[in-house]
Amino acid sequence: MLNCVEVSCSDSGGGGSDNDDGGPYTTDNGGNEGIEGGGGGGPGSTTTSPTTGTLPSPTWIANELNINLTAAQIDYLIDYPNIFDEVRNFLDRNRHSQEAEDFVRAAIDALINNGEVDFDTQTIIRTNFNTDSLTESQKRLFIIAKNELLNNCLGAALLEAVDRANVTMGATSLGEYNPNTNTISFRSNNDINSTTLGAELMHAYQQQLYGTLSDIFNGTNNVGGSNMEFEEKAFNIKKDMLDIDTGMFTYPGEQGLTNWLIDLDINHPTGPIILSQSELDGWFEALEEFQQFHEGNPDHYGDPINYNQNPDAILNLINNVLESDCN
Repeated sequence: MLNCVEVSCSDSGGGGSDNDDGGPYTTDNGGNEGIEGGGGGGPGSTTTSPTTGTLPSPTWIANELNINLTAAQIDYLIDYPNIFDEVRNFLDRNRHSQEAEDFVRAAIDALINNGEVDFDTQTIIRTNFNTDSLTESQKRLFIIAKNELLNNCLGAALLEAVDRANVTMGATSLGEYNPNTNTISFRSNNDINSTTLGAELMHAYQQQLYGTLSDIFNGTNNVGGSNMEFEEKAFNIKKDMLDIDTGMFTYPGEQGLTNWLIDLDINHPTGPIILSQSELDGWFEALEEFQQFHEGNPDHYGDPINYNQNPDAILNLINNVLESDCN
């Protein structure tokens, strides 16, 4: 599954459970997807669409904040005084540390480019979703789904990692990702939820990182299709492991993956994680269990395994969580 993060788009979607099925990167019922529910972790409000207003001169802004900003950044704060207030409060809380000042500059740049910023959790989401084809009610659902992901540490890391994506309806299963057009599709309004979004967004991140999903999608080379679906399952299982309110569910063929993720937690309480050879062997053993369980199915779950494709996407996200203050 693949998902995206939104910044200046209206959308939403409540929780629920999803299973990949149908297209190369899809979500569907039928016991193929092993996670449900969203939420957990990362408190704080997200700054998206600031209210307009007027502040004093650029010189006053620079003196008041006591931080070096570009002319464009200062102009933005003049146009959006509520952001100025958030920036000033953030700098004061963090005693104008170098890290805080660097975050402020990056945050303002992200907001200028229609990104989202959570000053409480120091999270910047630069992903831009094109939701023009959705109705207003579908956009509201998408926003809800995106915010549920944002409130989960792993979901927030994924939203921050993905650059951008188109969002449409018209999927034949719960959710689908088309790497040729970088488009996430939902089947119905009921399917616009954080689980489906997270799954398809994970596929979008895989395409961004690996660049191999187009060949699998187009049928020119399906080796590694099972890797992609398996790693997406790892995202959803790990996401739910971080959410003590919803709990964790494992579907048939995914027990080895669940055990692998639990062992990873125990063996690596801090990051960055660098897999040992035995841990890498364990990943592929669990992948073989998954691939063999789904072998013969008309989807990519049972595609041949690419033993040269390590789980870099999920490890990047987990390491981002371990190295952040998100909990």
